[in-house]
Amino acid sequence: MTDWSFQLYSARNHPPLSNTLQLLAELGYTQVEGFGGLYDQAAALRQDLDRHGLTMPTGHFGLAMLEDPDQALPIIETLGVKTVICPHLAAEQRPSDAAGWKQMAETLNEVGKPYQAAGLGFGWHNHDFEFVALENGQTPMEILLENSNWAGKWTWPGLSEVTQILQSGSNATVTVSVRFTSRTSHRLEKIQMKMAGQM
Repeated sequence: MTDWSFQLYSARNHPPLSNTLQLLAELGYTQVEGFGGLYDQAAALRQDLDRHGLTMPTGHFGLAMLEDPDQALPIIETLGVKTVICPHLAAEQRPSDAAGWKQMAETLNEVGKPYQAAGLGFGWHNHDFEFVALENGQTPMEILLENSNWAGKWTWPGLSEVTQILQSGSNATVTVSVRFTSRTSHRLEKIQMKMAGQM
């Protein structure tokens, strides 16, 4: 049976969080996924999760926080997170060429080591921009996969971002996306579905 998990980032504009957790529990959810804005009060959050019979097996942690495992690991332990996911790069932080994305893969390899050593899964949450071809014809996603040492912990963009890719008007982007999926489906362990407009 599929274990559905609700990404709490999708409800960030609908406080209070406790009401959201109560509603999710009433709807039959048993799992949620956290994000950085929730971690300041990790102990209180864990109590709220327990109160509603929810667990948080996965969590999004920004690159800056992941680079400080002394800060991140206690939060992860408190919340019971089992798989740590680096969720995004702001536009100004994104590499512009293949060499830069290879360096990004190497950075993630290093960043992931303390979490893997702690027995946690580690992965990257991709978006549409990783499917835009670079100067050498490769996509950032292909480069990340080819140079990662943490295979199998990927989050597919979800319906809304696939739609965004298809609506981009770029046949090359669509072709790359289909090729990527068919070639690497064995490495897609976690699939995230989003409502339209929640990109």
